[in-house]
Amino acid sequence: MPDKLPEMDPSKPFGFLLTHAKLDIEASLDTYPNLDVSDKNTIEEYRFSDDSILRVISEEEIGQMVAHYSVAETNLTHSNLHMRVGALCVIQDKWSDQGSVLDFYEHAAFEDPMPQVRGTAFRLLSKTKEIHKSKFINVIEDMLKRRFSISEVMIPKMLAKLWMESLFDICNDLKYKRYKENFKNRKLEFLADEYLDEMTQSRQASLDQLHGNDPNLRRAAIMLLSEYWNPTEEFFEDCHTIALTDIDSEVRCIAVGCLNNHFKKTKNKRVLQTLAQIVSDVSQPNNLRDISYQKMFQVNDMPVLEWPVTRHAMGNYHFPDDIDWSFVNNFL
Repeated sequence: MPDKLPEMDPSKPFGFLLTHAKLDIEASLDTYPNLDVSDKNTIEEYRFSDDSILRVISEEEIGQMVAHYSVAETNLTHSNLHMRVGALCVIQDKWSDQGSVLDFYEHAAFEDPMPQVRGTAFRLLSKTKEIHKSKFINVIEDMLKRRFSISEVMIPKMLAKLWMESLFDICNDLKYKRYKENFKNRKLEFLADEYLDEMTQSRQASLDQLHGNDPNLRRAAIMLLSEYWNPTEEFFEDCHTIALTDIDSEVRCIAVGCLNNHFKKTKNKRVLQTLAQIVSDVSQPNNLRDISYQKMFQVNDMPVLEWPVTRHAMGNYHFPDDIDWSFVNNFL
């Protein structure tokens, strides 16, 4: 894989860009398999995430970029490629409302000498917030005109829109491919090997196992339907029911985690009600009630310092003695 892009062929911009974008995205996935871009605003939120960037950049360095936009911007040109990637991620997480963000992504995607940085920029562009999509199309349109001398006759805006959609498809396809590979490689005791190929090839097969008799396969089905297949409203309805009524407590835990992952920071009343019901049900296992209580704080977008896991780390939270029942009852 080349460290630098070869000269662009002005006659074939569309295929050229997508081919090299795919190579770069694969390089980024190899180095940073988990980029948890989810509007993190504090170093505590990074600390409690499973973000690959924490393995190559110190908490102190991330904290400085989270606290100061100028530090993140300066690190976009740092000599260390991990620092440049970290700066891109923090800017997407914390500073995405800054007007120059898309310019940074474009420069990193097309100018950076390292494929890991270029690929990360493409991955972050595919996660661009909806309000930035039209701006992104304009950026790509301008890039096509400037770099490839695309004329108005060729309808550059339409080409830009198609290119953006193709880039997003590539990112999603690679993400699902990697997820499938990782899923196969994990030694998940609860998943019978003979069902894995079928469940990753057919969404319906995963749905069938979601309502099957084997609790291990139900757990696997929730994971696949949540992370591998695009989750639907019907699936989330199933998760509510499973979280409350499945006879296996481990299956209920997986369902609770799924609801939290998809509705974190949304203050979704239905999810909060389901979690509050579990916390209030003393017949449920304490570990499930504790997990549900902790997830309530994340779904309700509470400050990280108020999270039970944070308070527990500081020695002032123990379940169930320290449950804030007024908080829980507010959602029942």
